[in-house]
Amino acid sequence: IDQILQEIQLHKNSPSQALTQIRKLFQHKFDYSLDLTATADKKRTAIADFLLDKRKGHCEYFATAAVLLLRRAGIPARYAQGWSVQEYSELEQAYVVRSRHAHAWVLVWINDAWHDFDPTPPMWGMLEFATRPWWSWLQDLWSWLWYRLANWKRAGFNQLWLIGGVLILGAFLAWRIVRRGRRAKKNAVRSKVSKQQSEGIFGQVTQVLTRRNGKRRPGETLRNWLQRLQNQGENAVTTLLPALGLYYQQRFDPNGLNKADTQQLAKLIATWLQRYG
Repeated sequence: IDQILQEIQLHKNSPSQALTQIRKLFQHKFDYSLDLTATADKKRTAIADFLLDKRKGHCEYFATAAVLLLRRAGIPARYAQGWSVQEYSELEQAYVVRSRHAHAWVLVWINDAWHDFDPTPPMWGMLEFATRPWWSWLQDLWSWLWYRLANWKRAGFNQLWLIGGVLILGAFLAWRIVRRGRRAKKNAVRSKVSKQQSEGIFGQVTQVLTRRNGKRRPGETLRNWLQRLQNQGENAVTTLLPALGLYYQQRFDPNGLNKADTQQLAKLIATWLQRYG
């Protein structure tokens, strides 16, 4: 904890500045991951391994580390757990909370009140969403249908009405599935265009680095690739790290970038390409 505290000079900042420093540290130098291995050094704690060596983990690691750092800097902080409600069901016209939405964050005492602070990189929601099984939509439909039928039965509907309701619901669900399929095709096209646009600003950078150092390894994230190249002595990577944080926010944060950050990202990439491209 003290080593990280000195690295970002956390104890010299105001509480609000400390939160900004922690967020920048975790977004620029750490990765969100559910693929974790046991600590090799039995004398080292999992948090020490997370902060000093692996620098990747899930929300519990980020929240725990942030609480310890803030407390060490003299800022009151609490560890909080719950769910991050972020998925809306058009079928049910309500928000859906799943086990994968379980989340950990931090409560920080600032200006005589507790405030929520989430130090986990914003891409975590997208990565968790990607782990869902392909048949999850079918499971959702079945769960919703069963819930509706149970409500009708409790309300006193007889069997004939129940069968009629099933037929009506079946027709409705068939229509929803067809409509969903058409919408999915449209969204796939939009998503492809959006992905091309978001990757385009970093696409030229990856082409230059590939010419200079060879291709990325299979399954290697962009951040890990850049860190590996930096460790191998590629000087061109150092100035890319600030741009990478903005790029990840643009791609994975639902709120995207504001106008100023978008312009800053474009300027950083343009300057880099002018020098190395």
